[in-house]
Amino acid sequence: MRTVRIIIEYDGGCFLGFQQQRDDNTLQFELERVLSDIYKGRCPVKYAGRTDRGVHAKAQVVVFDDNGKIPLSNLLRILNRRLRDIYVHSVDEVELGFDPRRCATNRQYEYWCYTGEKHVFLDRFMWYRSELPIEAITQYLRGFLGKHDFFYLSKLNTQVGSTKREIFRADVVPRSYDFLG
Repeated sequence: MRTVRIIIEYDGGCFLGFQQQRDDNTLQFELERVLSDIYKGRCPVKYAGRTDRGVHAKAQVVVFDDNGKIPLSNLLRILNRRLRDIYVHSVDEVELGFDPRRCATNRQYEYWCYTGEKHVFLDRFMWYRSELPIEAITQYLRGFLGKHDFFYLSKLNTQVGSTKREIFRADVVPRSYDFLG
């Protein structure tokens, strides 16, 4: 028995969020469906955090236990062939029982706005605004820096030890997306 960690990237516009719901169109359902097919039996996953409908990820951590019969290099190829709208960046073995949610030391979130002409290839990945008041947004973001209690944003009866978190950085970074021509 081993615990396998995969780092995934996905287009959240194709899913109703990460966590399994009544509807089958979630990332958890898709991952467990493919893994159960590969291992010919139930294969539940644990993940670093849930994302909502339409939220994309570049490096989400997911783990599952397996029997160790498939070499990790083969598993990477198999998963990338079978998963839809999910790309597996890496596969490695971690200590048995590793929990990505409890072991996470930090999280990074990015919100992308595009001020150019609307582009069909960016439509699902960016917000469009004709212009952004970057200085005003930067000033506003400064208020998020430091330690804050996010109790009112958490679930009732949450199992986490503390709802206090520290925000280290909040930036507005103008970038060019001229690669689309």
